[in-house]
Amino acid sequence: MILFLISNYSGFNTGRGGHYYSLRQMAETIAQNRKIVTVVMGDSTSLPAALLGMQNVHSVSTELHKQQKGVKNVIIKLKELKYLSELTAVHAYDAKSTYIGAHIAKMTNTSFILTKCGGRVPKKFYPKVNSLIVFHKKDYDYFSKQKNNYQNVHLIPNRVKPALYEENRQYQIHKIRNEHAFNVLKIGRIGSYYFKTLTDTIKFCSHIQSKDFPIRLSFIGYEESGEVTEKLRVYAEQLNVSLSIYSDSDYTSQASELLWSCDAAVGTGRGAMEALSAGKILLFPVSNFDYPCLFNEKTATYAMQDNFSERTILPEQLSGYCDPSNILSLITDSAYRHKLNAFGYETFNSDFNVEVGARKVLEIYDNSPNIIAISRWNFLMLLLHNMKLHFKQRSKSFRHKLKAVVG
Repeated sequence: MILFLISNYSGFNTGRGGHYYSLRQMAETIAQNRKIVTVVMGDSTSLPAALLGMQNVHSVSTELHKQQKGVKNVIIKLKELKYLSELTAVHAYDAKSTYIGAHIAKMTNTSFILTKCGGRVPKKFYPKVNSLIVFHKKDYDYFSKQKNNYQNVHLIPNRVKPALYEENRQYQIHKIRNEHAFNVLKIGRIGSYYFKTLTDTIKFCSHIQSKDFPIRLSFIGYEESGEVTEKLRVYAEQLNVSLSIYSDSDYTSQASELLWSCDAAVGTGRGAMEALSAGKILLFPVSNFDYPCLFNEKTATYAMQDNFSERTILPEQLSGYCDPSNILSLITDSAYRHKLNAFGYETFNSDFNVEVGARKVLEIYDNSPNIIAISRWNFLMLLLHNMKLHFKQRSKSFRHKLKAVVG
């Protein structure tokens, strides 16, 4: 039996639905071959929305600064379920689960694996473990250079299931889609975190529309800030872009099923991969240009380097693939568009399909030695680091509450 661990400590995973979806899709795919139990640890007993309805998932109350007690609580839960003696591997899906996961692996003499789910290359502390899975090449290059701390580093990009067309979403698809325009769709959180991507997308649509090429732009996602949403609406209006925003749960739940409402998708992370699986034209954000970039054979390496994040930097010689006029001429060429869609779908199946990823993870489970996951010194460092994170978050929360009271 494989034990998946993930944290849900208040204030740390807010808005990170993709993090849980990634675990869910991997765990459910592996469950076709192995028995899986998933434990969500945190100071809340409620499960994250992305894990609701998942089979054999359990919530265990722990506190980040009391990790030794957390180990006991998880072990008690596993004993109640009669799973502890069946464990063959422990897989932590974020750094804050490392202390508890490594302890359980050591106690049960099983292999321990940690997954770092995207994000920036760490600048300061990160748990030192024997087996580490990373999502993008920059992380792989960084950790591979530290052989003394990370003996086995595996590059397995964020994996997703292919997006599927669902008949029961037809009404929503028709509502979003304008049959007399080129439909552009962005699925993801609507807030300050992706503000550059959202505004760059609006600018892109405005430029295309100025070429007498009608555009319909739609954003689907959880609305994090009404203020940001209003800024986006005003900005779109100023640039004469038809923008529709869908943020209620009827649309945001399983939003990938609505990809069939668009001709092109602007994607970050998992959303980009799902768009490729649906055979859609994909545009991805770049940090050094003012428009999103067309995903093709020449730009794919740069998009995948940072897991389709806003951190992506595109070389100047490829800037033409961020030029809306050039992109328009390419995607209106039927032969090029067919080639583009074929490349995207092939890339999805070879690099991002969860079935491929699950097979690679199973190989890691089978070949990982049952050795001590981390040293005693690193256990202590983890303990101190988690305590520091806890009190830092408490201080931040206190300041926010005080600011609200004082005004």
